[in-house]
Parts: sequence; structure tokens; C-alpha cells
Amino acid sequence: MRRTFWSAAILLACIVLGCGGDSTGPSGGSSGSGWWPMQTGDYWVYDEDGAIDTMTVEAVGIDSSFADDLVLVVSTGSTGTEQMYWENNSQVLQRWLPEGPSGWYTYVYLQLPLSTGASWAFSEGISAECVSLDAAVTVPAGTFTGCAKIRYKSGDDELFYYFAPQVGLVKGEYPDEPSESFVLTDYAVGG
Repeated sequence: MRRTFWSAAILLACIVLGCGGDSTGPSGGSSGSGWWPMQTGDYWVYDEDGAIDTMTVEAVGIDSSFADDLVLVVSTGSTGTEQMYWENNSQVLQRWLPEGPSGWYTYVYLQLPLSTGASWAFSEGISAECVSLDAAVTVPAGTFTGCAKIRYKSGDDELFYYFAPQVGLVKGEYPDEPSESFVLTDYAVGG
């Protein structure tokens, strides 16, 4: 049940963010937030700790048909392929999902600029807080320093995401269920 909750709310489409080193982290730029750069052709590959399952996330294009410069991202894993839109700019990193025939629902992964102690609503019933901007993380894709450690919390359940500057999401950690954690194994950004 816990995995279903987090998978639907965060893990399912999450897989594309980043970490930083000063009090507010990396600045934006032409590709938006430096916490999760997203340009056409960028990709990230994740592996669930202790599992064979991998998920590949790729930025495949830009769509401005219903909002300014949303990045179309395709996520492919053992559960199939999913398309999603990400808004990635100097103010927010959020995922857009269709809700019914005429609406959209958003998940706010990062409220920018980041600062330690800052908090915001991830979605209804889930809060987010930046707990550190200087975390060091070692995963199969490398060692990343100056990472943003973000806590997502709903009731007693919590999850931590680590975002590396100019790379994106490098690790997801479930303290109560370590086997549900995931790590970045390969990536290409800005290519």
C-alpha cells in the first residue's frame, strides 16, 4: 500500500530532478531549473535497490500548446510507458498530469529558489521540505556533492529525494522500506 501511494504520487513520474551547493542551489537558464535540466535528448536511467527493474526517463520535446514550454517526458519501465509534461523554470519544477477531459493536476517537486528549511505543498495531502543543500550521494552513476535533499511527507510516511545540480534526481530513499529505494545508474544531460 505504501509503495502504491508513493509510486502514484511521486515515483511514477518523478524520475527527472537534481542537487545544489549554495544557499539557493543552481540557477536556472535556457533549460530551466539547474536542479533538473531538461533538454530534448536528455535521459536518466534508474534502478530499484535490490531489484532487476529499471526505468528510463527521456526528454523528447517541448510543447507550448497549452502552457509555456512544457517538456514532454517519456518514462519506460517494467510497468510500461508513460508520457508526462514537466514545467521546469526558475520558479518551479512540477509535473502536469491530465485530470478528466478538461483539467490538469500538478505535482510540485521543487519550489524555487530552494533554501534549507523551505516548505511547500507537493500535492493535496503531501508536503515537501528542503532539508539540506549540501548532501553527498554516491550511486552507480557517480558521486554527487552539493545535492538538495527534499523530504516528501504524508502522515507518518516519508520519502527523500536527492537532486544533484545540473544532473537531476539521483536517488529516492524510503526510510521505512529500503527495498523500494531507487538510484541513478546512467544519464546524459545537455548533450
